[in-house]
Amino acid sequence: MGKQSQTTAAVKPKVARRYQTSGKEPAIIMKEATALWWAEATPSKSNIFSVADKATKSNFTQMIWGKSTKVGCSIKQTCNEDNRLHSPFYVDYVVCLFKESGNKVGEPIYDIGNGCNSDNDCTAFSNSRCDRSTSLCELGNKIGEDVYETGLGCSSDSECTQIPNSKCNTDRKLCVAA
Repeated sequence: MGKQSQTTAAVKPKVARRYQTSGKEPAIIMKEATALWWAEATPSKSNIFSVADKATKSNFTQMIWGKSTKVGCSIKQTCNEDNRLHSPFYVDYVVCLFKESGNKVGEPIYDIGNGCNSDNDCTAFSNSRCDRSTSLCELGNKIGEDVYETGLGCSSDSECTQIPNSKCNTDRKLCVAA
């Protein structure tokens, strides 16, 4: 039982708002969700995460949490009661898991420093680099860079091998669970 509760706490997701679409591509859905999170940004005089931050901008602060070096996201697409994908009641959910998770009340959102002038100034994480336009150290892909491939999509059920019993939705070129 103790191990189960530790596992649950370790993978607590940070969830985007729910919003309705009518058949948008996954790349567009992901960009819209992250734009909603980023829109929570507000000026702050403190670098310490607070209870007020938790209520008003926790999606944004998780995205910029200084100790988070990995993120994985998934899109859940649901249908209306008639199982029609292209309908006014089609809803997408975006869920992202961050490691290390942030939004811990009383902890700094990020380390305050003098900024960087070169990659040699970026020492907190190996392989981080200096973005000279912002004087911030970054790790991973640059902001605005795609971090995934959408591929050509499927054209037949035989191409859907990653998800057991999935079928190809040829209109959307996506493999979906049956």
